[in-house]
Amino acid sequence: MGNFLSQVKPEEIFKPINFLILAVSLYGVRVVRRVVQVRAALASVGNLPGGRIAYGPYSIMARILPQIPYITRQPGWQFKEKYALHQKYGSEVVSSAFLFNTTHVTLWVADPAVAKAMTTNRIEFPKPLKMYKTISVYGPNIVATEFDEWKRHRRIAAPSFSEKNNRLVCEETSRITTELFNVWSATEQDGIIKIDDMLSFTSRLALMVISAAGNYFEFHGFVSSNQLLLPKGFGYRFGWDEMDRPPVGHQM
Repeated sequence: MGNFLSQVKPEEIFKPINFLILAVSLYGVRVVRRVVQVRAALASVGNLPGGRIAYGPYSIMARILPQIPYITRQPGWQFKEKYALHQKYGSEVVSSAFLFNTTHVTLWVADPAVAKAMTTNRIEFPKPLKMYKTISVYGPNIVATEFDEWKRHRRIAAPSFSEKNNRLVCEETSRITTELFNVWSATEQDGIIKIDDMLSFTSRLALMVISAAGNYFEFHGFVSSNQLLLPKGFGYRFGWDEMDRPPVGHQM
């Protein structure tokens, strides 16, 4: 092999036809290697029935091409098929095998007992932490960690998610949205409310709920300015319990 390569001139290799043959050969080796890996992965789960696709939903080809049977699948395809996927293959657990994807085989479960075991047994079924990198922009957190590190985050965050705090969040959300609906009912035109920027709108709502539940500030009397929700006034609340809640101390 070494003697053969030493006799081949570089300019011969980079001729268009020779270069094409070389590229196709290397790609063929890659395909064969992937097929062997996928077959081994399917064998490890008992060759469960399911779709066999060339490019996974998060591959470059899936972003370029439309959804083509046996070739590509678009992100979110499973939410469209839902239980029809299991009915199609006649199994409560089906597999999706992708030739070119970071994960070769994915299992989809529709059995309640199996789903419960998967969601409650954190040791046998840990979260795929690589998928949570996008929510770790500020560092590790309770959602993007597992095992001992997850326990540490949970111990710190648990007091903020007590039943009393959850009830308070529910009450404040109901109060804020009720006041908002009253404003809309008084200002609507032809029964239609237009929201130009939904992200900014919902962000303001979330900030109001957090301010009331976490920082003791209550917002009151909403007005609409340029189709965005704006607080008309706020008040400082000193206690958590309903019976200890004093009247609003300050109005703007």
